Amino acid sequence: MPRVSTFRRLGIVVLSVVSIYLVTRTFIFLSKDDRASRPFHAVRSKFIADAEDANIVATVGECPMDSSCRLPRLFLWMSTESRFTPPIVCVNGIRIFEEAELVEGFNVAVLSENGRSTKIMRRVPRVRGDQQLIELLAQISTPQRLVLMSYGDVADKLSAEARQSLNVFGASSLSKYGMGKSLLFVGQFGLPSGKAEEKITDLSLAKATIYSMCVDTLPREQLLNSTHEIQPAEWIDNSFLPELSDARGYRMEVQIGRELRNCGVPHNCRQGEIPMSFYTGTDKNDSPSLCVNGHFYMDRGVNGAGRGLNLVVIDAKTHQVLRCGHFDTYAEDSTELVMFLEQLLPDEIVAVVSFDEASTRLSDLARQIFYELGSSFIQNLKFRSSWYFIGQKGIDGYSAFEDLTMPSGNDWAKAINKKICVPSNLSGLKAKDLSKTAVSMQNSARRHFCGRYDGYEDFCADERLEEVLTPRSLSDDSRMLHAIFSVPILVVGGLNMNNIRLCLESLYEQEGINPRNVVVASDAAYPEVIELSTLFRVRSMSVNTSSSYNDLLMKSLSQMISSFPSAPCFIVIEEDILLAPDFLFFLDQLLSTFLKDSSVNAILTWNKNGFMKSSSIPSAVYRMENIQLSGAFLLKRIAYEKFIVDNEDICCSANISGGWRIPGYAYVPDVSRVRINAPSAIDSIDESRRKLFAEPMRYTKYSNETLANVERLYVDLYDADLKQLIDSSAHLTPSSLADCRSESFPGLLIKKLGMKDRQPLSIFYTDERENASLLARCFHLVSDENGQIFCTYKGVTRFSMDGHPVFLVKLTSVFGKDVLISALTRES
Repeated sequence: MPRVSTFRRLGIVVLSVVSIYLVTRTFIFLSKDDRASRPFHAVRSKFIADAEDANIVATVGECPMDSSCRLPRLFLWMSTESRFTPPIVCVNGIRIFEEAELVEGFNVAVLSENGRSTKIMRRVPRVRGDQQLIELLAQISTPQRLVLMSYGDVADKLSAEARQSLNVFGASSLSKYGMGKSLLFVGQFGLPSGKAEEKITDLSLAKATIYSMCVDTLPREQLLNSTHEIQPAEWIDNSFLPELSDARGYRMEVQIGRELRNCGVPHNCRQGEIPMSFYTGTDKNDSPSLCVNGHFYMDRGVNGAGRGLNLVVIDAKTHQVLRCGHFDTYAEDSTELVMFLEQLLPDEIVAVVSFDEASTRLSDLARQIFYELGSSFIQNLKFRSSWYFIGQKGIDGYSAFEDLTMPSGNDWAKAINKKICVPSNLSGLKAKDLSKTAVSMQNSARRHFCGRYDGYEDFCADERLEEVLTPRSLSDDSRMLHAIFSVPILVVGGLNMNNIRLCLESLYEQEGINPRNVVVASDAAYPEVIELSTLFRVRSMSVNTSSSYNDLLMKSLSQMISSFPSAPCFIVIEEDILLAPDFLFFLDQLLSTFLKDSSVNAILTWNKNGFMKSSSIPSAVYRMENIQLSGAFLLKRIAYEKFIVDNEDICCSANISGGWRIPGYAYVPDVSRVRINAPSAIDSIDESRRKLFAEPMRYTKYSNETLANVERLYVDLYDADLKQLIDSSAHLTPSSLADCRSESFPGLLIKKLGMKDRQPLSIFYTDERENASLLARCFHLVSDENGQIFCTYKGVTRFSMDGHPVFLVKLTSVFGKDVLISALTRES
């Protein structure tokens, strides 16, 4: 009894001390105003899901919690994505998405109004675009919380439509979310703009940034009465991806083989390490194997494992296997292997195991890439050597995970059988020999491309090899939602690879251009175009054609039409075109009017009359008939379906360089928005084409040339304005142009007439072909084989000289009849 009493008394004392301590500690913390100084404690919790969605509740996870942040307020703890860690979002001690649940793309959870339960969880892979996300956001109409995490460099997949949808949840600065950035977003339906929690950080950071905050859940009466009003349609339909070439490996299905606990590693790997095993086989009847995280991804009958090199690419953050590849470098060249390796993103891990013979056709370039990934043995790989290797994109030094055994005579090399734990970051494990040639890792894909191919001029010059290809960002964020950025762009690549490169570089100079909207079409016999497209991060389309450039273009257009079923129009660019800096801005200003104007089928960006002497007003846009599609143009789907498909013999049998003819009207600028690369052998082309390159042409040189009177391009308004301009102009007839071949013409004519600045000039002529030919020669204009002058509309040809609008008016036209008597009187 006394012994028990002593223990009891001791317990009472200890309990009293602990109670006093806890009360004092609580009192002290509650008296502090600085919430950031309050302690965190780990809380292991679980979502309480709605019954209908109970099976999609996030796995239990450990998250910090602030005990002073009480309901209905929400405590948010967020860790941004970094080079070596995935993003983490915790709400009230609950982790949204475990590492294994993340997909490269957008990971979304919809919480209940009080934030205590989850109703919906969605994973939107990057290869599917963001249509699923848009549809999910459109379904939300009550004050629910939205948690969105990007994973990977996927900002180009968040369309203007999706960004606008997020505004309803309190978004404000998503214009800052671009390539190379990560996004953590927590909002609530109906929140005013700027009230959501948005964290945008650089993916290149080595360490994650931690954010924590206690946020209010606004009651219904304080939320906006929001509706989803999305203007621009999502015309880029990602369902077409299987038809086009994306970055190699993103589309392949990864098979998961048999299970092996911990990949045979006899002990548990430390946190952040990946269990792996490698086996190279003993003879040709054997099979290689490669195990990652307890499952075989290379094995007999799994992911094509076999002779040559077997590769597995692993996400360093989540340890998920992203893609696999088998390359028989005994029987086949290394081109496909090189392209596979060049698609590695920074910090991705690549695991390699050889089998049988892998060295016979392994190219020097492939060996160089393995060297850059951290291999110290690759140069010693010989006939029937056994080799395993683990490398990482961007590694600083040699990898410590590599082994090479050499054969004796004709026998197989000793088999490699490794079971190891691999860290997420391989850098710094072993220093490279500084006596070896050091190469920069900044832009290895460009260096490798230039090492394989010739003829790319300064693009492959030593001083430019480290230039990173970056599309131009918008200078005006208010344009982010404009529909022009959802218009598919087709670049038709012929045989001049350097012209295609120059064209793509000019595309990158367009403000707001999204490379994922660009498709480069080429003959399937020339894989070099695919590699060039990959370098610029645009899509490629291989077309089987053996006849002509026209056939290539026709098949490319057909495939684009079927690939983008909801797009009302398409931009088509030929390979020899260089875009002016405001090419896309020019089309942006016209697009709304163009889509509403049922009489117009195309927008031309190349004015064939746009020479220095006959083109001078960048803000002017004209209507023209007898459309000639060539160079670069915006074409309506309905015009393609009505006048081109099934009508090739009528519209498009001639080479497009002379212009495909379709009915209807087009818009065309006074000053071109493109320039043409002249053929290397100008003497070999016909005289009418030679003129286009014999004289200097004018094109815009700035990115913000604003157009005038776009809203008055509709036929009735345009005709009224045209009549007024002609009526108010100075009037002449062809007989006044006797000295037009003089070098000082047309400046001498303007001076002789005493014309004021920008005063219009009209020349009236009878409908004889000789008169049209004279006028074309005098004013440096282009006419076709029928004597029809380019840019003619209802009998009126428009151009400009030194800022003066000029009109060549047929007296038989509706605009010439009213002044016929007056013109003839002046002539007499």
